[in-house]
Amino acid sequence: MAYQSRPQPHVDANLVRISVLGPALLSVGTACLAFYDAFNLEVIYAYLRITGWGMLACFLCSFGASTIYHFFPSPVTRGLLLNRKYFGLAFAVFITFHFYGLYLKMDYDPVFFFQDLTVPEFVLGVVAIVFTLAMTFTSSAGMQQRIGAGRWAALHTWGGYGILFAFWVTYRDHGLNQLPIFLTINGLIILRCLRRLQELTREDKRRMIHAGLTTMIGLIVCSTGLYIFEQMGNSSGPPVQRDRLYAMRDYYPLREGAAWTYRTQSAGRSGPEQRFVVLPDNPRGRQAVFRVHAGPDTYMSVALDSYGIRIFRNVSPDSIFTYEPAGIFLPNLYLYEEKTFETGMMITGGPGGESRKGLQHGRYRLEKIEDVILGETTYRDCMRIAYSRTIDNGRGFLQTVAGRMWLAPGVGKVRDERSVKVEDTAGALIDIREEQLELVDGGDIRW
Repeated sequence: MAYQSRPQPHVDANLVRISVLGPALLSVGTACLAFYDAFNLEVIYAYLRITGWGMLACFLCSFGASTIYHFFPSPVTRGLLLNRKYFGLAFAVFITFHFYGLYLKMDYDPVFFFQDLTVPEFVLGVVAIVFTLAMTFTSSAGMQQRIGAGRWAALHTWGGYGILFAFWVTYRDHGLNQLPIFLTINGLIILRCLRRLQELTREDKRRMIHAGLTTMIGLIVCSTGLYIFEQMGNSSGPPVQRDRLYAMRDYYPLREGAAWTYRTQSAGRSGPEQRFVVLPDNPRGRQAVFRVHAGPDTYMSVALDSYGIRIFRNVSPDSIFTYEPAGIFLPNLYLYEEKTFETGMMITGGPGGESRKGLQHGRYRLEKIEDVILGETTYRDCMRIAYSRTIDNGRGFLQTVAGRMWLAPGVGKVRDERSVKVEDTAGALIDIREEQLELVDGGDIRW
């Protein structure tokens, strides 16, 4: 039976329904499964990954159908070519649900959402959604006749290139971590360029494929070199090692009953032991929240998510610091990676009991993975993190805590060397002291 160039009207209507309802049901089903047990950044990221993979796959099948069939003709690629319209509609549905996931992320944590969002990503996102809307509304045969075949072809060609470029920029920085996706996008770009070159030179198709493979290899080498060069240029130390993410859930056990006892020193003199214990706090929606107590009325309210350990409140008998949105207590880090954060807070308590706004600046850098020996105990593969936290308390004073801490897998913080400096906003020093904490053991501590 010969292939039909265009499906019958009733078949076309059914295929349109499938291409719209299929991705919609998949996206809604994914959302229901992801958000059933919890609603936090981790499940939002999982939802974004699934809808992102769906829209990328549908876009590549739609925009690359003619080029793939040109170089690799077969019944499968011909079927892909005849049905590329429906893959395009499915892509439009997936991108709609993907942008809804981005909205959920922004609504959940607006400050860090906009800190993570770069100007190129924002511009290309707007370009992608504009082209997607234009190409979707002109996908029917009637619209093609209204605007003319030449304009229709130009819109869908250049619109496709615009969306493809947006995907390329999105995955460029993650090329070494998501190599199959990166190679697929670049492979389609090369094939389309080679097809155009073949049309101009009328060169043999097989030689074009060999040229494409050679170009792909060269692109991989150049991209790898550029990636390494950028990493070295963006850091005063070694390039960031993105082969493994050191997550706080593995290094800081947030569970009810976890406890730590530390030996302290201040200004070279031994101080009293400090004890910390983890107790449950009221959940935020379905997100588990814990209180890390340093005393009966002194604690910080924290939770784990895709950023690391987030802090919601820091409570003491004298004052309460409330972070909105949640601040970063300890971030997930790659080796040699440095992260900086700025978080607003509301401070209540103190003389007069008034409320005021404050600001916290944080910097964290994973310097090394090393062993730590404390007495007769050796803690293997500890994270050595250089950090600084500066709090502007809204009263003309700045407190900066800076130093290094060591976190052991499954144990938590085992050592902390830091300086605590208090100065006014003009830079005049008020107080400074050196402190050191070393883990003694964990015990059953109750307040």
